[in-house]
Amino acid sequence: VAAAHQVTIFGEMHENADYLNFFNQIIPQLYQQSGIRVIGMEVIPSSMNKKAEQLVNGKTYDSTLALEIARGQCWKMWGFKEYWDVLKTVWKLNQSLPNKAEKMRVVGWDADWEMPNLSLLGTSQDSKGKSAFWEKFRVFSAIGDYPEFSNRDELMARNVENEIINKHQKAVVWIGINHTLINFSPTISKDNKMQVVKTRFGLLLSQK
Repeated sequence: VAAAHQVTIFGEMHENADYLNFFNQIIPQLYQQSGIRVIGMEVIPSSMNKKAEQLVNGKTYDSTLALEIARGQCWKMWGFKEYWDVLKTVWKLNQSLPNKAEKMRVVGWDADWEMPNLSLLGTSQDSKGKSAFWEKFRVFSAIGDYPEFSNRDELMARNVENEIINKHQKAVVWIGINHTLINFSPTISKDNKMQVVKTRFGLLLSQK
């Protein structure tokens, strides 16, 4: 499949080690057999892309830099080793390539914002029960993050367009399954009419 398309979207159920172990196993094949030159990760903010490039092209694997990238992720819950093994897998691949061969890149799509703010304020589907009263002060930070949150799918799709489509490279995008709808948008019924709730990343990207 990846060989036939410029962008292949892999929608995961988050925090499943089996999926990520599989992904880490096939990355060398994606490069050699499918012409994939970019791995895109939802868990990496785009602000970390230069550091990710430095990491996967370093002469040695910089575990301290890898940890810095991992700690920069927005949700603060993607601390599972298998996500960050992808960085080392790509580094190993690049080390094995001839000097003049095109190296594989790892690119993040997300914006810099604090996802836990919304959860602890009780305003997201990830909220679990009541939070302590002092967490309500997070509203000030959340207001600043609102543009990134409300336009998150649009921003991620735009980053893919800039980093992949416009550069005429082939990529596999690793992202949560809820973002992968490519043929329709979620809707709600209001006043006996169906209204689009939000156009997701997959549909936005497919329109490109």
